[in-house]
Amino acid sequence: MHKSSRLNRGRLVVTAALSFGLALSQAPVALADDGSTKDIKKLTDEITQLYIEAEQSQYDLITVQQRLGKTEELIGELDAKIEETDQKLKVAKEELSKFVSNDYKQGTASILDIILNSRSFEDFVSRLVYANKVAQHQSETISTVDNLYAELTQHKSDLEKAKSDQEQYIAEEQQRSAAAQQADSVAQAFIQQLPEDVVMQLASADAEQREAAAAASLQILSSMDKGQLEAAFGSEAAEAISSGNISAMASSDSGSDSGSGTAAALGSVLSSGSTSGSYSGASDLLSRVYSLLGSGYQWSGYNYTGDNSTSSFTCSGVVDYGLGRDSRSSSPETLYQEVGSNITTDVNSLQAGDLVFYSYGGREVGHVGVYVGDGQVIDSIPNGGVAVRDVNYMNVVGGGSLGGSSSSSDSSSSSSSY
Repeated sequence: MHKSSRLNRGRLVVTAALSFGLALSQAPVALADDGSTKDIKKLTDEITQLYIEAEQSQYDLITVQQRLGKTEELIGELDAKIEETDQKLKVAKEELSKFVSNDYKQGTASILDIILNSRSFEDFVSRLVYANKVAQHQSETISTVDNLYAELTQHKSDLEKAKSDQEQYIAEEQQRSAAAQQADSVAQAFIQQLPEDVVMQLASADAEQREAAAAASLQILSSMDKGQLEAAFGSEAAEAISSGNISAMASSDSGSDSGSGTAAALGSVLSSGSTSGSYSGASDLLSRVYSLLGSGYQWSGYNYTGDNSTSSFTCSGVVDYGLGRDSRSSSPETLYQEVGSNITTDVNSLQAGDLVFYSYGGREVGHVGVYVGDGQVIDSIPNGGVAVRDVNYMNVVGGGSLGGSSSSSDSSSSSSSY
């Protein structure tokens, strides 16, 4: 086979090569480009490390891009606040100037003046109350001016810090964008130079892993109550899952018997009842992520082709797709910030549709999945792609629904993550 054809095939299976985990630990050795033999297990470890580095770089880039966007919004808000506070201060100063001018020209009424000029006791009380009110209003105006000065000073200080942060984030974005591109290029180049027989072994292993993950997910779905299945996927899909006839339904939907296996059939059946368009609630999120079961894994965002056997997702890519967002909109860290004050560390209190966050590789928040109930989560990992897994299969940091107030914790770490 010509080298160009081999490289094209290599590009097609980059995701496959980087997602097979340890499945090839017992595979035979292959011939490396330098003519030496190379154990496939060692090769898979090298590829997996490249995969992790590429994904980590992408997550870091997404996180800093979101921080930059929020900082730019804050600068706009502070500019508006400074202008508004400045106008209020001008009005208060003008009012205070009038009081000072009147006091200078007329003098301030004393208690003796009030007594001597009062026509009666009732008139005395009335004059005294009026004088006190004038004095109180002057005092309040002076206090208002002081407070506005302090508020304006704080806004300007916040603005200077935000602009400094903006400059830092712009520099970081440039660095991390270059790092992400470099990591991607290194991984691509590594895969492309592999011999054809190794490429075929990687593609085969990836297909087997997708099938195994899809079969495990189907087994979990089959154990669910039929009413739950109907609510989630519709009556036709529920019947196919319960009866084990997903291949027949998938063939009916596609108009042909593709014979592409459990992963493709499961994805076809579940997607037939999924919600398209933008996210409008937890039920939409659940329906959309269920429809991805059997898809593969990739290190950046997602690539949904309409066929789960050729689609691939990173962990946050599953969530982005479920929420109707563009690919590479979120990282586990930015999603954690979105959940904010809704975060709970009590796994038993999680509700279907909540996000679940995991620590991994030294990063406090390095992985994310979608809780689907009954102690199960849907996520995407290198050695199995998109599947239903036990919620506690990794160390859970916490979970919760989107929309809490901003979290003050900063989980940005430079360590590796899924």
